[in-house]
Amino acid sequence: MEILPPGSMLGEFRLLRLLGRGGMAEVYLAEQTSLHRQVAVKILREDVSENDLSLKRFEREAHAAATLSHPNIVQVYVVGEENGIHFIAQEYVQGLNLKQYIKRKGPPSASIALHLMKQMASALEKSGSAGIVHRDIKPENMLVTRKGVVKVADFGLAQLAAPQDGSVVELTQIGTTMGTPLYMSPEQVQGHKVSHKSDLYSLGVTCYHMLAGRPPFQGETPMSVAIQHLNEQPDSLVERRPDLPPALCHVVHRLMAKKPADRYSDAGELLRDLKEISSALSKNIEPSTLTLSGFDSRPVVPKTSVLEQLRKLPTSWQVAGCVGVFLLFCALGIGVGLLTRPAPPLSTPPTNSSNAPSLPSAIAQIELARLSDFRDNEDYWMAVITGFESDSDAEYRLAAYEQLGLLYLRTLQLEKARQVFQLLLERGVPPLVEESEVRGQAGMIVLASLENQPARVEELLRLFPSEGYEAIDEQLAAYVREAERRLDDEDIETTATPDDRGQLWNQTRIPSNVVSSPRG
Repeated sequence: MEILPPGSMLGEFRLLRLLGRGGMAEVYLAEQTSLHRQVAVKILREDVSENDLSLKRFEREAHAAATLSHPNIVQVYVVGEENGIHFIAQEYVQGLNLKQYIKRKGPPSASIALHLMKQMASALEKSGSAGIVHRDIKPENMLVTRKGVVKVADFGLAQLAAPQDGSVVELTQIGTTMGTPLYMSPEQVQGHKVSHKSDLYSLGVTCYHMLAGRPPFQGETPMSVAIQHLNEQPDSLVERRPDLPPALCHVVHRLMAKKPADRYSDAGELLRDLKEISSALSKNIEPSTLTLSGFDSRPVVPKTSVLEQLRKLPTSWQVAGCVGVFLLFCALGIGVGLLTRPAPPLSTPPTNSSNAPSLPSAIAQIELARLSDFRDNEDYWMAVITGFESDSDAEYRLAAYEQLGLLYLRTLQLEKARQVFQLLLERGVPPLVEESEVRGQAGMIVLASLENQPARVEELLRLFPSEGYEAIDEQLAAYVREAERRLDDEDIETTATPDDRGQLWNQTRIPSNVVSSPRG
């Protein structure tokens, strides 16, 4: 749709200039000639208006918002259509949206934050009581006037409850994800039915962003962020902002509870807690002593596994940590006297379990498996291996095989580890056959070391390429280096230098008595 020139008329509204564009509409500053006041006119984009569902959603935004008369909700004045152009005229809010506000002024103090949060909660209390779920609460939809008044905008994704019987008017089907991933509730991510508690979750994420200066979850793709909303706990706001009343931080964390039942029952309950904190601050009550609604002021500590904590350390410490874990496994392996011999390679890949959810892409599936809660669950790696068979997904399948093998090494399931790494040696993950072979060799080196077979470790290391350390997972590389160091500790002479190993890699295959290779 072309930008309408200044002076164009839509009914009684004279367009002055373009304010911005969104996914569904263009917004103009306009003058309502009958009342001589400035308004914002939202015009449905031409390419969207041809879609009946989008048109209904646009009209629904207007009618839903028009029923809400509240000082903290953008007021809709007129819903209209002229010459095939669908538009709404609404209150023009001068100021910044909350995202711009945070960027310009930085995270606010407790008193300012409470002032803003109470207004947001009041707006959601009004919409919730009217049976309206916004479904896209985020900083961009929180407009802050020059006087510090918050106005909630854009009910374009609202879900209406009919007041007569409480039934829900569904213009999007269950299973359709709507909203903005940075602020989306877990139930929205999963495509489940939403409620006013979904808005409370998104409000919690918005407030966390406001107070911490960044959203609680970030990632390279929208899907990676959405998965974190499902499974990860945000960093403690108490630790990020020790100057804030701990009770205020707990309010935000309670809003972001994964289960709707663990959040506030409604925005009215939230508003009461916010008012109590605000009142305590005005009376100079020590913030650290303030408790609310059955929860105390102790910091919220993120639930992370030891492996996840190691992952967050600097690289040098990660390697040291991996080596320490490896030494523990070596001691355990020697102590129990592992006497097993190599099992035949897998003729077919293992079958997947139904315990891991199926996601639409390999990158989303493997990002889910890499989360701390699932990293040690073989089902999540198997979901990548068995769920995506195209060549374009080969790198994700190969990474999943490698991580599955590492999981079995960490948990001393050596027969399972042997099957995974032997499969990579014999069959690989087409078309990444050479890359598969490097990982298979690395795994076999670690297994031989765990089984206290130094001669075999030496033989395999002689064939391992010097550049192989850079090609494999950091933890697997640390295990291989530790196997090499164990040889030195036992005074076993290795006859191949790193350069020799690189030459041997190009000339020689793994001996058949170690593992047979149909490509040899």
